[in-house]
Amino acid sequence: MKHTTVLEEKSIVSDISALDLKISRIALAKVTSNWQSDILPCPFTRCYCIQSGHAILYTPDGEIKMEAGNIYILPSGYPCGYSGDGNMFKMWIHFTFSLYEIQDVFEKIGRIIVLENKAELIDKMIKAYNYDTFSRSVSLNSFVHAIVSEAVITAGVGKSELLAYSDFTKKVIIKIEKNCRINLRAEELATLMGTSVLNLQRQFKKDTGIPLGQYMKKRVLHRTALKLKKSTNSIKEISDEFGFTDQFYFANTFKKYYGIQPSVYRKSNII
Repeated sequence: MKHTTVLEEKSIVSDISALDLKISRIALAKVTSNWQSDILPCPFTRCYCIQSGHAILYTPDGEIKMEAGNIYILPSGYPCGYSGDGNMFKMWIHFTFSLYEIQDVFEKIGRIIVLENKAELIDKMIKAYNYDTFSRSVSLNSFVHAIVSEAVITAGVGKSELLAYSDFTKKVIIKIEKNCRINLRAEELATLMGTSVLNLQRQFKKDTGIPLGQYMKKRVLHRTALKLKKSTNSIKEISDEFGFTDQFYFANTFKKYYGIQPSVYRKSNII
């Protein structure tokens, strides 16, 4: 009796299980001339699906003209501003796409990704958005997954480039995410990892190229920015949650990193 030949790559299932796409907002917008923003980093990845009209993206690398029929992925953490003339209609999506609980994959890519000639897909997405049934959510979920998949492939970044860390450093990063606060110290983290502070700092810097303290501060400020945009918590509540001694210390620290006060950042027009 002949048996079926099975070719199984177990790491594929492991990687698929580790992928986590979280969509936080999705909407349609007729952009007015008031749609404009300074060049600021954003704590989540944005996707603009342009059905008609155009607008300008401003980045540290220069201007990008957004045109009808294209999809633009603005990575988490990448500084970007924009302006429109009031003639653009788009679908916009906010999401995070992480692998092994570490960080947004697109933050690691760190550049705007353009998917061209997607007019048919954009029309389908907008049509699905207007369904008044559960199938709307199912359809849009599949469309966003397809966009994310193509964007990662288009960016040409492999898993090894995204996660070129030792298992030890991956665990450190996960510990940081679960204990994310400004008063988290290397000594506390070393105890949680069962190692010395010197070994912790040395291994982390070797794997990531970033000093441990600098990375922890960056992640705290990223999370506070996300809270400012995605919650109604007061600035004091956010300051307390992330271990700042007071909201003035929080505001000064936030401004040094983002260039503006938390209250101004919260009101900035990121859609």
